[in-house]
Order: sequence, then C-alpha cells, then structure tokens
Amino acid sequence: ATAAFAPAPVARSATSVASSTPDYWDMDFTKEPGVTAPLGVFDPLGWLDGATPDVYADLREKEIKHGRISMLAVSGYLYTAAGNRFPGAEDIPDGLAAFPALAATKDGQ
Repeated sequence: ATAAFAPAPVARSATSVASSTPDYWDMDFTKEPGVTAPLGVFDPLGWLDGATPDVYADLREKEIKHGRISMLAVSGYLYTAAGNRFPGAEDIPDGLAAFPALAATKDGQ
C-alpha cells in the first residue's frame, strides 16, 4: 500500500551543452497547421532556413496580422466602389481618384 505514495523515479538528463542545445537546422515545419499540398511550406525567400520555433511563431503572427489588415482594406475598397460613402465624404470619388480629392480638402482627411 505504501508503494502507491512513493515518489516516482526521475530520469537523469545529460548536462553537457552540446547535447542540450536543439538542432534548429533540422526543424520540420511541414507538420504545422496551414501547410497544404501542392505548395507545402511556402517560403520563397528562405526565411525559415535555420529558423527557431520562436522565429517561426513571430513570422506566423506577423503574417496573420497583415492578412487581417489586408482583408479590412479590401472590404473598405469594395464598400466605396459600390457607391457607398461615409458622412462628410459624399463628394470623394472611389479608387485612386480619391488621392487628389483628399489632398484638395483643407485637412487632407
């Protein structure tokens, strides 16, 4: 009965620096979410070559953030391209023609 409460043996690990340092050059990012065929890991600039998991997580976070900003920008463009205008901007054209019209206003906004 006392064996149920005895501490479990702890496995000993190596203490040398060489064995405890992970080999980042062998990181396999092909098992990460979002990796699909036929492209696999899409990294045309080679930013993941030798990347640590922290670098991968940072790049993934930036990609998601910029993707969301891009989706908002497209939504705003489509909203104005459909002829909708925000109050006070009814006479501003849509698309690239908006830049000179905005510059002509007194505050540029």
